[in-house]
Amino acid sequence: MITGAYVNALDYGADPTGSSDSQAAIQSALNSGGNVFLPKGNYKINSTLSFVNANQVLFGESFAGINVITSGNPLSATNLSQIFTSSAITMFTHGNLQGVQIENIAFNGNAVATAGVSLGTSGQPFNITLRNVFVNAINGIALNTGNCVDSNFYSVIVNGYNASSTVVTTDGILVGSTNNNFYGCWVEGCTNGIYAVGTIAHFFGCTLSDAPYTNIKIGANIAQYSFNGCYLENAVVIYSNSSYSYGCVDFVNCFIESSSTSNLIDLTNCASGSQVNFIGGRFSELSGSQNIYIPSGVSVNCINVGQSTPTFSGAGTFTLLSNTSNSTAQAVFPASVSVSGTVAKILSGTGSPQGVVAAPVGSIFLRTDGGTSTTFYVKETGTTTSSGWVAK
Repeated sequence: MITGAYVNALDYGADPTGSSDSQAAIQSALNSGGNVFLPKGNYKINSTLSFVNANQVLFGESFAGINVITSGNPLSATNLSQIFTSSAITMFTHGNLQGVQIENIAFNGNAVATAGVSLGTSGQPFNITLRNVFVNAINGIALNTGNCVDSNFYSVIVNGYNASSTVVTTDGILVGSTNNNFYGCWVEGCTNGIYAVGTIAHFFGCTLSDAPYTNIKIGANIAQYSFNGCYLENAVVIYSNSSYSYGCVDFVNCFIESSSTSNLIDLTNCASGSQVNFIGGRFSELSGSQNIYIPSGVSVNCINVGQSTPTFSGAGTFTLLSNTSNSTAQAVFPASVSVSGTVAKILSGTGSPQGVVAAPVGSIFLRTDGGTSTTFYVKETGTTTSSGWVAK
């Protein structure tokens, strides 16, 4: 054989019909140390595959997985290089090696595998590449980026449904460690589209859709996450179930669409001092709540964001610049807006604030059901009490 040439898994006895277990054959091909070619076919495995050398490549002919998600029988998939299993295993690990690559492969966990492709399970290997990789119906973590750093993922598709259209994937992409980049990836039908536990990550032209719980779930303190030109659909856009700090999360020219969520964006457990920015793009509320909740100490900035009429609630800081809507420019502010911290507030609501609304002196209250001389109130006395409101 030519030195440095790739090896063909069929030469090591891999069975493209899926009738017999091909794990030993494919692993033997990998153990040769060379790059491994997996021709079109369906390859069954009952135990985990792994790279053995740095910069090693596993590549197939096609990752088109349309037949994978429409049938409960992996053998019915055609015109692709598919690795499938009916065992509760991690299908492929990178072996904690740097520079490894997987291209044009479909990994079908058949709704029972515990993980699809697991990268960076220990240490901090870097420069890992996945390109044109399809992961379907994995129970648990579909694509685990683990502790890998400075790695790139191109056209990775994670479909969390099984053949009966039941969601079986918990986390579509678990984003670990730092400075990992995702280009044109698509995650659909996972309980959490992205589970963010790494410090820095960037997403370009990605689609997150049909997550029963949330599109982006924060699971640790993060430094900087950016979403550029992404489409986020039919789920809470971002949420964490524990108090974590968001150093900065940016949504740039993203289309954010909600159909049936309790909150379009829910920052309930976002730690004080966190910041979320929406620059360009659009909010498009189809049904359900249009609420964006901002807790105290958290800053949300919207710059030139097209939107219909979302509402903002909570005691956090909301800044809106050059907002546009379907017809005229408008902004819907929280019921309480702090001015210079706690020095004064701008509040609104029904009924007189006297004896009802506590605020610092200098605050103003806009009464939405008021009339002549009862629409605008100024807090003239009483530093923290609810008295001292004077109608103007």
